[in-house]
Order: sequence, then C-alpha cells, then structure tokens
Amino acid sequence: MKLNYRSLPHLSACFDDVHRTHENKKDMKYCISVLLVGIVFVVIPARAQSLFSGGSADLRSYFFQRDFKDGRTDWEAFSVGGVLKGLLHPSEQINLGMSLYTSQGLGLNDDSKDVYSLLATDSAGDHKGYTSLGEAYIQAHYNSWIFRLGRQEIKTPWLNTHDVRMTPHSFDAVLLKWNVDQNSSIQLCHAVEMKTRTEKKSRPMSEVAGAGGDKGVSCLGYEQEGELSVQLWGYRVHELWDDLYMRLDYKPEGDNWYIVGRYLIRESSGKQLVGIQDSWHGGITAGHKTQYFEYALSLSDTGNHTIRYHWGHATAIANQVMVANRAEEQAIKLAVRFWPVVFPGVSFGLSYSLHDTPDSGGNQSVDLEEYNIDFKYILNEWLPGASLRLRHAYVNEDGLGEQDHTDSRMYLRYQFDLK
Repeated sequence: MKLNYRSLPHLSACFDDVHRTHENKKDMKYCISVLLVGIVFVVIPARAQSLFSGGSADLRSYFFQRDFKDGRTDWEAFSVGGVLKGLLHPSEQINLGMSLYTSQGLGLNDDSKDVYSLLATDSAGDHKGYTSLGEAYIQAHYNSWIFRLGRQEIKTPWLNTHDVRMTPHSFDAVLLKWNVDQNSSIQLCHAVEMKTRTEKKSRPMSEVAGAGGDKGVSCLGYEQEGELSVQLWGYRVHELWDDLYMRLDYKPEGDNWYIVGRYLIRESSGKQLVGIQDSWHGGITAGHKTQYFEYALSLSDTGNHTIRYHWGHATAIANQVMVANRAEEQAIKLAVRFWPVVFPGVSFGLSYSLHDTPDSGGNQSVDLEEYNIDFKYILNEWLPGASLRLRHAYVNEDGLGEQDHTDSRMYLRYQFDLK
C-alpha cells in the first residue's frame, strides 16, 4: 500500500510545521505520536482486525461543585467524556497501545463560576473542553520481562495517573518490569515529560513542578504481595529532590483486621531548583472489614516542609478535598463504610478527619476539620460495568485565612471491554 501523508490533514499540517521549525523538539515529538497513530490506523487497515487484541472504554459523566462561605467565586463544572484504549498485537512479543482522552462541557457550564478541574480553562478563564492523545507506546515482553516505551500510564506510589478527574495523567517515559515470581516484581522507570489531565501536550517533569528546565524523574521499586505485603521505592527528581518510600500491609490469613504503615523520606538534591525540600511523611492505618461493614482509624505526621506532589501521591490520609501533606501537619481520620444486605451493590461511607498545624512561625497554617459522606451504587445486576457515586464534603477551617466550604460531586461511569 502506498501512503500519501498529505491525504491526512493532521499529518500534513504536522510535517509542514516541522519543516518550517525543524529545531522545535516538542513539535517533532508530537509528529512522531501522530505518525504512530497514522501507521497503525492507516498503513495497516487491511490487517487491523487480525492485529487488534482488545481494548476498553471508560465512559464518564461528572459534576463537581464547590461553594465558598466567604464570598469567593464558587467552582463548578459538568463534563462528559472518558478514556478509550486500544491494543494492537503485530507479533507474539510486541504490542502497540493507544489511548484517547476527552472531556467536553457540551455548553452546559456557567462561566460566571470558576472552572473546576474536570475541564480545561481558556484564555478568558472560561470552561473549555479538550481531547488529547493519552497514550501511544510500544511494549515488548519476553517471559517475565516487560519493556514499554512512549507515552503511557505509570502506576507507582509517588509517580502515577492520579485518576480522580475525567482523565488521568500520562507520561512520556521508558519502563522496565521484571515479574520475579507470581507475587513479587521489580520495576525501573524514567519519565521525561508529563501530560497532565487537561493538557493536550506534555511538559518536562521539572516544569510541571514549577522549576523550569527539562529534568525528569527516575524510579526503582520492589513490590511483594502476601499476608505481609511490601513496597520499597526510590525516586530521583533530578536537581530537585530524592524520595525513599516504604509501605507495609499486614492482613493475617483468615482474619478480618488489617494494618497499613507508610513512611516517606525526602531529601533535597542537586541544584535544589525549587528550594530546600528536606522532610518526611509517615502514617499508620488500622481497620477491620467484614462482608457488610468496615471501619478504620488513620494517623499521619509530616516533617518541616510540605510534601509536594505534582504527579500523584500516596499520603497516609487523603479525603475528598484535603490531603494531609502540609509542613508539621498532624492528622487523624476515622472512616466507616457499610454494605446494606437488602440493597446489593449499594454502599455508604462516612468519615471525619482533624488536621492540626502550627499556630505561629514559618509553618503556620489553618487547622481544619473535614466531614465526608459517600454513596456508591454498582449497577452490575442491571448494567454490568456501570456505577453511580455521590459525594459531599464540608471543610471547616480555623485560623488566619480560613475558607470554609462545601464540596459536592457526582460520578457516573460505564466501563466495558472492546473485542
């Protein structure tokens, strides 16, 4: 098959732009991604059916609203979209993966309110829909080894998709994973750039962190599952900081109780492009779960500097709104969830957290309480893969600059496989 790229508007425009500005590396990277899409879906259409090895769709419709009690402009957003994934299998050891991300407001948003992060923001500060290439990677696997190169979703404790909005983060990265056995693995990765949820193009990791430049993030981790599950991870945020993270999960076989411990050590490194970051964060969660009821108590503490996170996190306490990561912040959280036996698929959750920070000095911040209500209905009996979730939070702040507010969210999802 002879392919004339000028018959494809996106490829034509792309390569014309690069011809004019051949030194622009970002344009070239974008063109490579577009070319990969073209090769897969245009060059080999006759073989597409035999090459296609599966995919998935995650259709989402969310509504988020935050009301401030101090007269500040409220936040609000409604969106429809989600994630569409496809996987091609040109050979026994090679896969080509792609994902399309989209979130659209359908003209139903009120631009007198600030944009909640379900949508992008245009130059006037109004709601703006987006569609982007979320993933485009090549993956090779041999026995227990997996190698992946390109834009991809990464799922590690402190470098991950943080998929809590319409679409996740993704990264321009290289990843190598060794499944040592059925229960343990070792993973090595290096992320050069990151495409945040609402952006169409990726940016250097250091730029996302506010440091400028073109520095990346490297990680090395070991995970083991069992009665005592272990995670050990090291991260190097080049010229910014280094992280060492450990998590232990202990759940005795045959028992309903569990305990989880987390600890992070952060040390400034290199040129310290965002200043001194030396700090630590730790926490412990103890809980009990049965078929119809679960309760858990969590405690966390943080060192002398706020634990910054720009590409996902694994803090010990995370609520609907607030995360316990501020400098010298001590927090406690009590959470309960129950599954009514008379309503299959339905669950209710309640939680309360108290966050305490210094009242004076360089780390002074507001103390706060957060109350969460969470309702979820998994509609497997009616429509497998569909779910409805309703959440409401009240945040009560106390101290200089306090901003009491409520936060309401609706999640409607439908997930299914493509064959």
